[in-house]
Amino acid sequence: MKKIFTSHFLVACIVFFMPLGILAQSSNADHIIEVKNNFYDPEDIIIQLGETVRWVNIAGTHNVNGSLDAYPDNPEHFFSGPTESGNWEFEHTFNTLGSYTYHCDDHFTLGMIGNITVVNNPTYMLVNMSQLRENDADGVPVLNEALVEVLGTVYGTNLRPQGLQFTIIDGNNKGVGIFNASGNLSYEPTEGDLIRVWGQVSFFNGLTQIEPDSIEWVSDENPLVDPEIVTDLGEETESSLIMLEEVTITNPEDWPNPGQAANIFVENTHGTFLMRIPSEVDLGNTPPNGPFDLIGIGGQFTTNIPADDGYQLLPRYASDIGIEEIEYSVVDIPALRQNNIDFEPVLLGEKVQTTAVVYGINLRPQGLEFTIIDSENNGVGVFRATGNLDYEVKEGDRITVRGTVGQFRGLTQITADEIDLVSSDNSLIPAITVNILDEATESSLVRIPEVTLLNPEDWPAPGTAANLQVENIDGIFEVRVPAAVILGFNPPAGHFDLTGIGSQFTTNIPPNDGYRVVPRYAEDMGLDISDPYMQVTMPELRENDQDGRPVLLGQPVSVTAVVYGINYRPQGLQFTLIDANNVGIGVFRASGSLDYEVNEGDLITLKGVVSEFRGLSQINAEEIEFIEADQPLVEPRVVNELNESTESRLVRLEGVNIQNSSQWVSEGSEGNVTLERNGETFVLRIQRESRLGNEAPEGLLNITGIGTQFTTAVPANDGYQIVPRYTEDIEMVSNTIDFSSGLKISVWPNPAADLLHFESNSPVVEVILFDLSGKMVLQHENINGIKSLDISNERSGQYLLMIKTETESGVVPIVIY
Repeated sequence: MKKIFTSHFLVACIVFFMPLGILAQSSNADHIIEVKNNFYDPEDIIIQLGETVRWVNIAGTHNVNGSLDAYPDNPEHFFSGPTESGNWEFEHTFNTLGSYTYHCDDHFTLGMIGNITVVNNPTYMLVNMSQLRENDADGVPVLNEALVEVLGTVYGTNLRPQGLQFTIIDGNNKGVGIFNASGNLSYEPTEGDLIRVWGQVSFFNGLTQIEPDSIEWVSDENPLVDPEIVTDLGEETESSLIMLEEVTITNPEDWPNPGQAANIFVENTHGTFLMRIPSEVDLGNTPPNGPFDLIGIGGQFTTNIPADDGYQLLPRYASDIGIEEIEYSVVDIPALRQNNIDFEPVLLGEKVQTTAVVYGINLRPQGLEFTIIDSENNGVGVFRATGNLDYEVKEGDRITVRGTVGQFRGLTQITADEIDLVSSDNSLIPAITVNILDEATESSLVRIPEVTLLNPEDWPAPGTAANLQVENIDGIFEVRVPAAVILGFNPPAGHFDLTGIGSQFTTNIPPNDGYRVVPRYAEDMGLDISDPYMQVTMPELRENDQDGRPVLLGQPVSVTAVVYGINYRPQGLQFTLIDANNVGIGVFRASGSLDYEVNEGDLITLKGVVSEFRGLSQINAEEIEFIEADQPLVEPRVVNELNESTESRLVRLEGVNIQNSSQWVSEGSEGNVTLERNGETFVLRIQRESRLGNEAPEGLLNITGIGTQFTTAVPANDGYQIVPRYTEDIEMVSNTIDFSSGLKISVWPNPAADLLHFESNSPVVEVILFDLSGKMVLQHENINGIKSLDISNERSGQYLLMIKTETESGVVPIVIY
């Protein structure tokens, strides 16, 4: 069957194309609204008086209609012209305050409506800290949500690297928190800076703060107030610099490592108090011993109303808890690697500083884990649980590391506090050839010649870890492949020289076994993985075994095809690639976009590993190369069932109804909807990211979409679905046409197989059936009350049915199947 021609098709055949009167104006628009498939992004915005908005068409055929004819209550008129496809732009400057509504003429019934609110520049009230800190009976600021301007001095550091979180305090030791979720407004908080802040007063878990709109630096190195000695924590200590005298820590076992957060309890003769240590505050690895004076900024964290509990004290740096600046002993690596008789580092627990060259890569993406080696091939591990100390690991860098000597599973390492880059691109020493792995090879660059791999079946896929074994004439050696080390998909065959960094992993006491080699990259195992991906075609990708699983499952492949649909996984990638023959495959990546933004019609080359999820063949993407945009899309294949042959193809179901409209989900939700046609049922899948409208479409429908599958069965031969990409994929088939003269013609069922019924509000005198070429295939005159037409002998396809009355005639598109 071919595409159904509705009454919209007939109208399109006689209407001339009229381009939009749209300007690609100046490049200084204040706000950009993207015009996408049946929605504006964003749909609602607030702008300032006199600002300019630019609409940019991304996909589909649309316009911007905010005319006074459409919306008489709009304060002023704006209209882009008739609907148009292509990369058009339209700008309008709003010079009148008020609320505006606009829509797309073709799609406003599907919810393609936008709103703009024009406001005047806000007025900020100049306040002092006492006014800011005044609360009502519930502990909520009296000025909550007010726009204010305030002057204060910065205390402490920024506790939110991706935004802003710090405290400003006035000369009377009254303060307020400053918080911005993301972005620093071009200001780097520095203690002692005098700043002016404009923003909105807010209230978070008891803490009064300002969410800044702008920050002005006034001066630096301003004197700080002396901390106020207090015997209790309460509302009056919030956001002030305070001191609790002679406290001791009651839970030292919870002391955090640098880069970690913790709640620590302290007590003195006046009671027990909560000290909050944010992850951005480095107080060292060891809590203070005995009584000390605790200094910090008063805080609060409570969900109670009234907000009268949850008070805390937050130290700013180590000196606030009586810890002086740490002194590191300068040592060389042989001294670091000296062990006692129990194979423990002699310097265990000591603060040290050493300088050497980086070897290998960082094995801990959320922190640091790598090796430094000196010119004599003596090395030591470097470790940090979280955070990279502003250092990106690069082999060949010469660095100075300061930290604490530790040992983990027999491996000596430095838990880093600070790292300084000394120089880059330093030459590396050659690996030393060894025939045994022991304490002497730990953290050194070693080479084991002429080995063979004993357990190739355990070879890890990229991104996974594994323990391997190799063998030569000297014995069997353990090899550890961390998840961060990419060795390709295929293990080495035959003999090869193994290079890597000596390591250790043991639970024995003394730790004198568990020695192994850690390769740094594929070349260390004699492998070349410059391009491990096999070029394949879509039919090759889609070939399945008897269980419905891809024959190429787990293989690295490269394929070039066109993008269809949208990205269904905002935090990663999930879309479909289809070739010119309408054969496709899913694309998936759990997180990260590989610097590619999904756009339908893009021609791309995809590299990744073939996988299968719930019956759906897909490629787990590892590389994407953009080739060209705006490629033509294939015509959807009209199908009568959903099966393996429809998976990842652009298909079309014609003449279906929604069985239960209550299954339809609103935008932003996901679910399955059952479609029905002549007793057959199909599953329509609505994805959370689809924009299909909030109301189920009624009547007879033609559904276009991408075939997919979701099943747990083995073999995977059920659970087939159709996924519309956007609202244009859902076409309502009109069975009734109203003409301007008053003539009304109804035809049903449509599609039809045997009998086609018709009805008119005027007597019918003749019925003629044409195919799409205009050839007459059926004609009935002198109807005499007959209201049915036998079409059982006609071929399946699309037709035009002309119904004549005594005075006029009308044409209805129909489908015979």
